[in-house]
Order: sequence, then C-alpha cells, then structure tokens
Amino acid sequence: MSRGRFSTPPLAPEDDWFIEPDVPPSAGRDEPREPPSSRPEPQTPRPESERDKRILVAVIGGAVFLLAAGVLVARGLTGSDRGAETTTSTTTTTTPTTTAPTTTTPTTIAPTTLPEGVVLRRGDKSEEVRQVQAVLVELGYSTGSVDAKFGPATEQSVRAFQKASGLAEDGVVGPATLSALSAALNGQ
Repeated sequence: MSRGRFSTPPLAPEDDWFIEPDVPPSAGRDEPREPPSSRPEPQTPRPESERDKRILVAVIGGAVFLLAAGVLVARGLTGSDRGAETTTSTTTTTTPTTTAPTTTTPTTIAPTTLPEGVVLRRGDKSEEVRQVQAVLVELGYSTGSVDAKFGPATEQSVRAFQKASGLAEDGVVGPATLSALSAALNGQ
C-alpha cells in the first residue's frame, strides 16, 4: 500500500503543515544530519541606509562642537590667549597753542572808610552800618550779607572782632571798636 514516499497514507492538504518541503526524500528521521560547518559563513556588509548616515554625521558633528566649546571654555577660564593678542597703537600729535599773554591792570578799590563819631548797635540801619560790615568782611569776619542792617550776624562778627582785639565784647561799635577796626584795616 505504499503510494509515494511516505509509508503512511497521505494527509489531507490542510494537515501537511508539519512536512518540510525542502527536505530531500532520502533524509529521514533515522539518518543523522550533517553537522553544521565549524567555519562561520562570511557576512556581507549590509548597505547603510540614509537614516543611518544622517545619525552618524549628527553624532560626529555634535562631538566636534562639544570639543570646540570645551576648548573655548578652558581658554576663557585660564586666560590663555597666547596667539590672539593684537597690539593697537595710536599716535596722537598735538600742536601746542600759544596765546598772547594778557595783562591786567589792577582795579583800584576805593579804600573803605569808617564813620567817625558814631555808635552803632543791633537794630540800626544806615550807610555807616554798611561801611562797618564791609570792613569786617574784608578782615575775614562774616556778617552774612553787607545790607546796611545791623542784625544778629553783624553783632556776632563785631563780638568776634572785639574778642580778637582785646576789647570788651559788648557787640556795640563805639569809638574804641572803630579805632581798632581802622588800625586792623591799615595793617597797624
């Protein structure tokens, strides 16, 4: 009852899923198979796709960028700029300007005169008070402003002058204070 290569009746076509179609008819279960060769088959390099090439280029470009950034940071931190120094020199020529000397003629100020025979005190307003204030300012005693009004600042200046001159400090400009002011003004 053998009709083909198998000793068993053939199976229906939908049941032959376990049959190996490439196995030669002489190869049975009882016969040993050939051991695989000990030499590996040479592998052919697979062609790289465009995507693989782009990834490789991106990785290499990123590595170069990071290396350059690292070098720049290292140079900035250490201050090492040996090859990058440039020297710029600017020459400026100036021509001295000469000006003609100016001559000034001293202005003659009318000598400050002091009133005679008056007594001046706080509250007085007159030209005589203005004259006394001008002399006190010229001698270095500040009276505030020279306004012809004998106020508290003028009184304070008179007292300071009287104290420096060894006079009684009463703040009143009498004959003794007028005489001392006149002597101080004339440098005596």
